[in-house]
Amino acid sequence: MSKNHMSVSAQFRADFWDSGLVYGTRSQQEDGRTKFEIKRDLRNQGISEFHETAKYTPIRQATAKEYIGTLSEMGNYLKSRGECLDEKGHFDIKMVNADHAYSWLSAKVEENLEKVANGEKMGQCANRMDNIAALCNKWAVCADRARGTNLAPEMEKKIAEFREKILPDMPQSQARIRAYENPEAVIKELANGTGSPNLNARAQLVAEIQLRTGLRVDNARRFELKPNGKIAITSKGGMPHQNYQLPQDLYARALSFNGGNYGRCELISYRTYLDKLEGACRRIGVDYSKHSSHGFRHTFAKNLYNSLRKQGFSDVRAKAMVSKELFHTRLDVVETYLK
Repeated sequence: MSKNHMSVSAQFRADFWDSGLVYGTRSQQEDGRTKFEIKRDLRNQGISEFHETAKYTPIRQATAKEYIGTLSEMGNYLKSRGECLDEKGHFDIKMVNADHAYSWLSAKVEENLEKVANGEKMGQCANRMDNIAALCNKWAVCADRARGTNLAPEMEKKIAEFREKILPDMPQSQARIRAYENPEAVIKELANGTGSPNLNARAQLVAEIQLRTGLRVDNARRFELKPNGKIAITSKGGMPHQNYQLPQDLYARALSFNGGNYGRCELISYRTYLDKLEGACRRIGVDYSKHSSHGFRHTFAKNLYNSLRKQGFSDVRAKAMVSKELFHTRLDVVETYLK
């Protein structure tokens, strides 16, 4: 069976096992050196920077298996989005590039913001994301050795960009993730940003989608436009939703930005959207660090809950309905949005 027809995890496993960087596999047996000695030898070869030595230091099978499990999430994420598939619809690891990893890491940041909203310490989430970024670099090195690719240099650049531009955007504590007091003012101000008016308008649309639907950034900025007036998205955990209903005015604007074409639609890059949102907040005196893009999701949850209560729904029923819209299953998670 060829690699592109192997399971997602089996394809990542092959890269690690065939790289010569995993102790205990057929291709790499432990030579008795300690990690200190291995890193010393790497320094003697001119490889001294911490992340560099970490990339080239062999790892044990147990560690490799943990990495493979995490990277399989990336493979399944890409697969659920219809990316990196061969002509028969099978996931093909050979198609995965550094941009795919960057996209997945950005989506993982959104998941970790959910964990913070549920009470997990921000430091834990930031460290987790940094570790996941590091293992992407490690896999790229293994892929280069196993398959003769040239993935590692591009991956290193993307991971550095992720650490510089995306990780710092994560709020510093649970208390700093909150709903916008006047989200409409923020959205209106997005039109006044510097640069391309087209990009400003796209940023406005993404913000409106978030405010009116509660979607995470990744789903609000990139989706598939379907001819039936709906969109296809992938929610938390890789769950596909083939017929998600956007408000029709938002759908029409997205279709216009996509040149009237159905199918894949990417309104704006993750980083550009956050930059424009931060600029809009700064210009009207809103503390962006307390809200970020996730603040629109909190605002949506509060607005929907209050509307449902006014309609006569009980507290529990209203929370359950908000939970469904946010693609959550636990009411205690939703409660953190409503504090």
